[in-house]
Amino acid sequence: MKQLLIIISLFFFAGSFTFAQSDVWSDASASVLKKGRLEWSLLGKKRLGIKNNMELIAQPLFFFISPHIGLKKQWNTHSDFNLASVHRIGYPSILLKIMSREGTGGILPKDSTIPQIITFKNAIIVSKNIKTHYFAAANLGVELALSLGESDFPEIDFPFIYRRTAVYHNQFVPYLGIHLGGQLISKIDFELAFTAYKMTNDIGGLIFEDKAVLFWKKSNKFGVKAGVASVFGKYAYGNDARLIPVIDVVLGFGGSQQKS
Repeated sequence: MKQLLIIISLFFFAGSFTFAQSDVWSDASASVLKKGRLEWSLLGKKRLGIKNNMELIAQPLFFFISPHIGLKKQWNTHSDFNLASVHRIGYPSILLKIMSREGTGGILPKDSTIPQIITFKNAIIVSKNIKTHYFAAANLGVELALSLGESDFPEIDFPFIYRRTAVYHNQFVPYLGIHLGGQLISKIDFELAFTAYKMTNDIGGLIFEDKAVLFWKKSNKFGVKAGVASVFGKYAYGNDARLIPVIDVVLGFGGSQQKS
């Protein structure tokens, strides 16, 4: 039961655990949404194309328990190679306090002391269009956290959550990812992704996350994603691996194309 609660809690980390798509829906490449284009992922982050080759990233569904906001900026628009940067800031303390309880919903000990935590994520994305319907992308980034006040709560050593919450203990986590995506058949796209995270806490080691996703695009206004995600890494209790299914519904509003 506790593991089920932990898996459900993944979605409350407001966009830190989402699965990218391709073509007009993609956030894995360095391209950004056309101004006025809104993509509303039921479980993932919401993205809005704004001016100056930028898009706004947020998760309003969970904003009041795990507020965060991000910005993606594309730096060139007339090349097969595209360059973009992503910057996000978040405040997970409210959610961590909610999770510090006994019984249902309790993942952290009831007597945990949660400080004021501000998280930062910064990344550089380089992508290349391959022919018409495919792309390859690499991203290099770092996740940071600033903790203010007294702190006394354990790391959550469950795969998929451990890497996302370990940074809250005044850590930084650099990472490198590779994405491949494109059209498999008409109206069905695919994406493959591999990301390695370097843990800088006492446990150290690497955490590897992979995903394979199919995306059915009925139109530029509606799509369904389904696939699998896996994680392997070193934890306090030893090496461990997990495999979980992923599914999401994505709605699109305004515009029909990304900026190239």
